[in-house]
Amino acid sequence: MKESPLPADERPRQEDEQGQWIARTVQPALAFAITLVRNRHDAEDIVQECYRKLLARSGHYNLPRDGVKLLYKSITNAAINHVQRRPATRTSDDLGDVAFPPHAQDGQPPEARLLEQELESAIEQALAQLPVNQRAVLELSGLGHSLLDVAEILNISHGNARVLLHRARQSVAAKLKVFREGEVS
Repeated sequence: MKESPLPADERPRQEDEQGQWIARTVQPALAFAITLVRNRHDAEDIVQECYRKLLARSGHYNLPRDGVKLLYKSITNAAINHVQRRPATRTSDDLGDVAFPPHAQDGQPPEARLLEQELESAIEQALAQLPVNQRAVLELSGLGHSLLDVAEILNISHGNARVLLHRARQSVAAKLKVFREGEVS
């Protein structure tokens, strides 16, 4: 086994910082991976492998400072590889859980709840149909990352990140046009 480059008295502090970093980042990282691969089990495997790789090289990185960008870059690359290698079939896991509440518990009439569920389903389908790189840019910007950070995470130019975000937004808007046209101006 390879010896850590840190002195023995520094290792527990580094492990504690890494544990805190993992605790802070694991849920958003998993949510990001799920949006990219559209399957929770595959996303969990991808995130676990990305953490394993980052932690194996933690002596080369400052995870509290740079880890989030490295993690999202690693998850994006793994998700792209996974999606490109995955057969084009869909499973019930890919569809998610569809739940129709039996009665109004939130005060909404049943028609409003059904319309809301239909819109949520349409949004989910529109996002699922995006190419993974467009979905990644849209999700990262939605998580609050600037386009400069998104470009760095995805290892693309700032201009390319802007184009991908624009195309993703246009594609989703086109697929949701029927809902927008039904709104009262």
